[in-house]
Amino acid sequence: MNFMGIQKYKKSILIILIYYIFILFFFGVLAEVPDRALILLILLVIFPLMALGGLLIGSYMLSLLFLFIHTKILGRSMVYGIEDKPGSTKFDKTWRGIFPALMALTFTLMFVFNKTVVTTLASLSNFSSSNEVDRIMNTFILLLIITIFISCIIFGSIWALLDAGLVYSNVEKVKNTDKPTEQKSVGGFFQTSLKGYAGIGAILAYYQFAVQIIDILSADSEEFNPMMIFVWAFYIPFPILIAITILPGILCLDVTRQVTKKYIHKWAKKFGITKQLEFIVKEVEK
Repeated sequence: MNFMGIQKYKKSILIILIYYIFILFFFGVLAEVPDRALILLILLVIFPLMALGGLLIGSYMLSLLFLFIHTKILGRSMVYGIEDKPGSTKFDKTWRGIFPALMALTFTLMFVFNKTVVTTLASLSNFSSSNEVDRIMNTFILLLIITIFISCIIFGSIWALLDAGLVYSNVEKVKNTDKPTEQKSVGGFFQTSLKGYAGIGAILAYYQFAVQIIDILSADSEEFNPMMIFVWAFYIPFPILIAITILPGILCLDVTRQVTKKYIHKWAKKFGITKQLEFIVKEVEK
């Protein structure tokens, strides 16, 4: 990758560096929390690696399953094709990770207060704290290792289909009717369907969780609990922090975009997608 290629990603690289500095400073200087080293390892190394692994598996494996489901089951009467566009000179995917981050939070919040899950993860992990709030927060962090991986597999497959430019149209289906012709993206179809699990509901559920933690801390002591500062300073912006841990994986996908694109196109031909579809806009004659 040449210098101009690096320039394309400079904003994203800067955000990643700021994240690492913030986490190191927050846990190294400000926050007095148990198991600091283990939490740092998870936030700085394990989360990004799980995200990258999930994105790669999604791009090269689950994307093919989604394509099969759409072409053979959902869109049997549709016309499929490839809309081949040149790659953009700008990188506009910096915050693309917010949706898998919110999906990961949604999955995590389903289990974080489950006593069986909390007890099981506490017995399997090396976290030392026996405090109730610490156990819940540690469970939350450990569950995210799994849910970030899963959500990145899902969204990695969708992004691969989007980047490959696979589209479908109802042009044959509506040929002899008065219905309008539509052209949509295969990846866009699945992205729209799944964003419901990673939208405003996920944000509201997460902040309700943060408020519950604060209420537990308040009930434990009549005096001000310093852990409240930790919750407000770290857990409130946490969805954004998770999105940043996914960003290195997104950069890797963008760098290898052409390789993934050729891979998807090769399999698309096996599914019978060989046409080039173009969307043309013409001026209506008066």
